[in-house]
Amino acid sequence: MITTEAFNGRYEVVFGNASILKKSNVQLADLHVHKGRDTLSTARGMMLSAVEKGIDVIALATHDRAPHLSRRNQRLADDLPLEVIQASEMTVMPLRDEKNHKGKHVLVFEQKGAFEPCDTWGSTYRRAESQEALLFVAHPELHDISFNDAEIEIMIKMGMPPHGIEGLNGGGVIIDNDKRIEWVMASRLPQRVKDMFPPPGSNTRALEIYNTYEIPGLSAGSDAHKKDKVGLAVAVYPEGMTVFDAMREGEILLAREKDIKQPSIPEVAAIYVRGMHLDKPSKRSATVHDIPGIASEELVV
Repeated sequence: MITTEAFNGRYEVVFGNASILKKSNVQLADLHVHKGRDTLSTARGMMLSAVEKGIDVIALATHDRAPHLSRRNQRLADDLPLEVIQASEMTVMPLRDEKNHKGKHVLVFEQKGAFEPCDTWGSTYRRAESQEALLFVAHPELHDISFNDAEIEIMIKMGMPPHGIEGLNGGGVIIDNDKRIEWVMASRLPQRVKDMFPPPGSNTRALEIYNTYEIPGLSAGSDAHKKDKVGLAVAVYPEGMTVFDAMREGEILLAREKDIKQPSIPEVAAIYVRGMHLDKPSKRSATVHDIPGIASEELVV
């Protein structure tokens, strides 16, 4: 928990219910923090960094794997003044993107069991419903690995809308404040690495999608692959509420840190080159859909 005065000194509000800041204290949640082989920090480092920065809740996510903490890390989590949500960032095959064979990312919260990587949206949605899990579209409009507005519209027409959307992603915050992006795109970095950089304005477009389609849940997360980035983007909500209850009640603010330390280009490249999510299984590549209108049932089986 953090005082409103301390919050105002450190963070800049991007979107949401500003009346929350009339209260003495607010809570902070970073709902997109990575752990595992595709990071440059340990789960322990991520959790300790969150506590140091006054974060109340973090969602520790792995790519395409069921949530899991080692016994040592679970004991640490139990002892810290921090709620740790075990999550996953699953790859789901596109709905309308015939050239995409890598899949697109969805954050899964409150899951009770494993999900199948590179499955269809329909199968993933039904699995989530059976587990009472929540599916949040991760970093919309981050091209090549993110669902776009046309695909989200299809989900809604299918009667399988996402439970939420990530309206503020730390990667987008960094890019929007980093003039080096033009150099990156002109460099000799592998194209698959360049493809991971959010285009400028991706968070703005994510919020436009949220408003257009009236998605119920709205989240924020640093997308940290290194501990010093934890808390870069946060969801802010009132004292005494859980973060998901606050979303349901519309008591959510999205905010970003004012002082942003830009990562070095080699550091960013190292994160993505190591990332398991760069090389997705190809077994379901044939399930990529190009849907001219409302999806038929056979497209989501």
